[in-house]
Amino acid sequence: MAVKEFAQQSEGRPAGGRAGHWSIARPQTQDREIVRAWPARLRRAAPLRERTCASAEIFESGANSVQLSSGKNFPIGTGERVIHRNVFHNEELLEIEKARWSPGQAGLICGWGLFTTVRITQGEAFAYERHWRRLEKDAALTRLPLTYSGAKVRVHLQEVLRANKVTEGCARIYLIWNTVGNWKSDENMPDVDLLITTADLPHHPESVRLAVREQGRHAASPLAGVKTISWLNSVWAVGEAHREGFDEVVLLNERGEVSECTAANIFVVKKDRVVTPPLSSGCLEGVTRGVLMEIAPDAGTSVTEQTLRLEDLYGADEVFITSTNRNVIGVREIAGRPMANGGKGEITRKLDEAFDAFMEDYVGRRLAARTGKAEG
Repeated sequence: MAVKEFAQQSEGRPAGGRAGHWSIARPQTQDREIVRAWPARLRRAAPLRERTCASAEIFESGANSVQLSSGKNFPIGTGERVIHRNVFHNEELLEIEKARWSPGQAGLICGWGLFTTVRITQGEAFAYERHWRRLEKDAALTRLPLTYSGAKVRVHLQEVLRANKVTEGCARIYLIWNTVGNWKSDENMPDVDLLITTADLPHHPESVRLAVREQGRHAASPLAGVKTISWLNSVWAVGEAHREGFDEVVLLNERGEVSECTAANIFVVKKDRVVTPPLSSGCLEGVTRGVLMEIAPDAGTSVTEQTLRLEDLYGADEVFITSTNRNVIGVREIAGRPMANGGKGEITRKLDEAFDAFMEDYVGRRLAARTGKAEG
């Protein structure tokens, strides 16, 4: 099985129409000129590069796309990521067609692997240390051998960023256990595969509409909150939400408690008090979630953990979601019920600004340290 099967070439249409599938596309020259005329917010969400697709997404509905002169539809809504041309696989930087996976990689077939998605800004991997610490924790819990160091993976990530000319975008780091379980081959392969890919930042709306799904998380599972490559439950749930016209979906656990969204943590504001579900709800320990809990005082508030139910969301002054590629986004509707402030709450805005400032400070310190090393 080639890695390019996860990134099938596209003529501007969905790769099989599957939510979450990543594909490669390239705009024609006249397409790039049209995309440059898009509003500034869309251009920032989908940075242009000379040899890669101008947008990070492909969506099934024409209502969420722009018709280009070549006849292709470039999307402006939620949809599929387009990964870039060069990837890092084990010890090599490769064009994507040359990266190979084997049917004999048991962990790949059964989903015994881990991943994380990292925000790239000004060519730096934001909060990389936090992402790596979570990978280490999840590797210990799943008994996946961690054969790479965080420092080494960061060097390889920089190689991919340079090769794909990424200054603003996102990256994914995968660790896949090759030799676990049954139905494995006797090929000579490393215990763990490392794969690093990059993509443009997806566009997200100013505020989102959320569906609700019962039994979406199993809080009692020993793997609750572990970010594994066994991602069907989340991909399927958000795909169903998209078909119903929603942007994301609130996942309830087996106790009927609010846990999270498929790829975002959720927060509630009530009388200047911000609360988010505890990890015992089955939610992911999100990197953006952790940052917000630390910097909330900079926005004049605090974030605490508390068990939440749907009525807490419906009765909130504000609701917002957070993730690596979203930062902080307000919620304007949940399961057909409009939120009081239309997704534009004051606390939400202040936390988003505080997060932006934290990210700029982090990147500034990283760039200064890199410049100092170069001068030294």
